[in-house]
Formats: sequence, structure tokens, C-alpha cells
Amino acid sequence: GIGLPAMAASLAYFDAFRGIPLLLVLFLVSGFLSAAQADGTIPREIGIPTWFGQTSPFWYGVISLTITYGAYMAEVYRAGIEAVPSGQMEAARSLGMSHGQSMRQVIVPQAVSKVIPPLLNDFIALMKDTSLVSVIGALEVVQAGFDIQTADFNGSGLVLGALFFLAVTI
Repeated sequence: GIGLPAMAASLAYFDAFRGIPLLLVLFLVSGFLSAAQADGTIPREIGIPTWFGQTSPFWYGVISLTITYGAYMAEVYRAGIEAVPSGQMEAARSLGMSHGQSMRQVIVPQAVSKVIPPLLNDFIALMKDTSLVSVIGALEVVQAGFDIQTADFNGSGLVLGALFFLAVTI
């Protein structure tokens, strides 16, 4: 099984990144990575990433969204596994399955069906939270619509962005 230090680290990660607002995580990630590369702590390619032709604010956003929503997703899966009755594990073990086999063949398939609705809720929240990445300089749907509105005095860019969000979340 998982050791106590690993479990404590996992719980600390879950609690920390579910408790810190995404906007603050964006500022912390972008500030830490750029500062750490400036003083030579980490290589420039990691501190100011421009992988696959994307700018560093894009990657700061990807990293921040990943670590924040990774905590939410892990918590959803944990709750799904705990929602499977304990008798299911006992039955699988009485058939001679190991703990790993029981999890893989009995518990996890039942848990996955239970976690689909909350995962969809988190996916919708993630889609909406991508608009926060604009505060660190990345161009995304809301910022692009606002730029169009500012340049042309026409709100159609924002309406189109809203329609895109609706299409993805529905």
C-alpha cells in the first residue's frame, strides 16, 4: 500500500490546492518560475517556457490549471472509490484476488461510474476558469472578445465567446 509520508503529502496537496484560489496559484506559478530562472535556480527553458511555439503565459496557465484541478479530480476519484461498498472488496478478496486485482477489476470500474457527474461539473468549472489566465497576459476567449469590443465598440466578440463557452459546457 501507500506509505504514511506519501499519504500525508497527498492530503497536503489536495487540501492546499483546493483551498487556494486559482487566481493566486496563477500569480504564484508565474512569479516563481520567472524569478527562479532569473536567479539561476532552474533553467531558462523551464522558467520561461515557449514549448511548441506557445508563449510562457500560456504554459503558466496550463501548469496552474493542472495542479489546481488535479487536486479536485483526485478528490473526486477518492470519494468515488470510498462510495463503493466495502463488501465488494471483501467479496473480491474471498475469491482469491490480490488487493491490486480487486481494485483494478472490481472497485475502480464501479467507482468510475459514480464519478462521472462530479467530473463533468469540474470540467465545466475548468473551462470557465480558463478565462482567469488572461490576468497573466495569455490571450484567451474572453480577452480576445474584450479586445474586439474595445477596438470596434462592438460586443459581438464577447457574445461569440459566451456562445463558445455554452457550446462546450452543454
